[in-house]
Amino acid sequence: MSDKKKKQPLHPRDIIAKHPEMFKHCFDFMHIPGWMPVIEKLVEDLSKTSPLPRIAQIKEKWGGLRCYLAPETDEQERLVRDAERKCSEMCEQCGEKDATKHQIRGWVRTVCYDCLFLLKKKEKKE
Repeated sequence: MSDKKKKQPLHPRDIIAKHPEMFKHCFDFMHIPGWMPVIEKLVEDLSKTSPLPRIAQIKEKWGGLRCYLAPETDEQERLVRDAERKCSEMCEQCGEKDATKHQIRGWVRTVCYDCLFLLKKKEKKE
C-alpha cells in the first residue's frame, strides 16, 4: 500500500451520477474499493462507444470483476474483458497489483498479502 496522499475513494454513486443514461436499468453495482479506478475508466470508455450500452450489473464473482451490459458490440465486449483481466491481478481492497485469489470465509477474494493478513486477522476476531 502506498504512502502517497490518496484522493477520496470513488463510490458507485459518483460514477452513476456522471453517466446516468448508462445506469437506468442497473440493478446491482457493488462497491469494490480497489477496483473502482478500473471500473471508472471502463465506464468512461464505454460512454464513448455506439450504441451507448445499458449497464445491468457490475459486481465481483469468484474473485473477478463482472460487468453485464446490453447491447454489447465487439468493441464493448473487448473493453469489458480488458477491465476484468486487469482486476484479476489487482487487490479488490486497496488496488495493489500482483494480488492473488484466496478463499476467505467461503468466498473467493482477489487480495494482496497485506490485505489478506488484515482480512484473516478480522476473521479470527469474529
